[in-house]
Amino acid sequence: MFDFIWIQMFSVMTLMLQLTAAVTEHCDVVVRVGDEVTLSCGNVTDDQDKCNAATWLFSSSSNTTAITVFEHGDIHKNTKTKSHRLSVTANCSLVIRNVSAEDVGQYTCRKFSKSEKIQDRDIPAFLYLVNMTAHKDNNTVTLSCSVLKYGECQYTVKWLYKDEEIDNNAKDFETSQSTCSASVTFTTSHNVYTSENYEVFKCQVRKGKAMQEFPFRNHPLSDQTDQTVLSRLIIVAVGLAALITVAVVVNTWTRAGKKEETNENTVLNENHDGAVNYENVQA
Repeated sequence: MFDFIWIQMFSVMTLMLQLTAAVTEHCDVVVRVGDEVTLSCGNVTDDQDKCNAATWLFSSSSNTTAITVFEHGDIHKNTKTKSHRLSVTANCSLVIRNVSAEDVGQYTCRKFSKSEKIQDRDIPAFLYLVNMTAHKDNNTVTLSCSVLKYGECQYTVKWLYKDEEIDNNAKDFETSQSTCSASVTFTTSHNVYTSENYEVFKCQVRKGKAMQEFPFRNHPLSDQTDQTVLSRLIIVAVGLAALITVAVVVNTWTRAGKKEETNENTVLNENHDGAVNYENVQA
């Protein structure tokens, strides 16, 4: 009797642990814009044939209803313009290439039994995106780092300089922080600007004990002055093209007019000569 009760208790405890694992088995994935990411579908049995018994679902802030990304061994038509960036590995993991803002959200791998009729369990993965920009305004440069999120932001973002946290009282830098974003500003006289070595800055993204650091990638600065000059150059170019077009049209008209005048003079001369000859004949 005691053995029977113990077996029942052990079975219940095992079932509770399995249910707990099924509920808590998820992951947060933080990547940078343009990266490639692989989202795991958990343990997949060897009897999977092209992952026919696995389905990938996607939910975003703009789409509260989950859409199907992968089903019956193929990328679903719901993926539309980003289907060329999606693929599924042999173990049913979802691969997303060149990650962008539209990919941020919750991905769920839904596995079924062999019959593909009974749902086994869902394995969610939350994809977050780190976006970094640089902007030059007169004699200052501002680096910004933000986390594009799904739902409420639970990340703390800060900038590091040479692997050290930037002190808010540092004379060379000015920092600011808000929900899921941070920025650091320095002058163009700083050696970082003159050397163009922005990789000494790192964006640190932290959630609880989990922490990732992303070095800043060098790329052209967004300069309002340069944009203004470019706009003016475009306007000048368009204006010059218009003047050239008008000149060509006027020149064409002028040449056509001269040609018509020449033809008229020729006709008049011919008529005049004809009249003289006629008078001579009458005489």
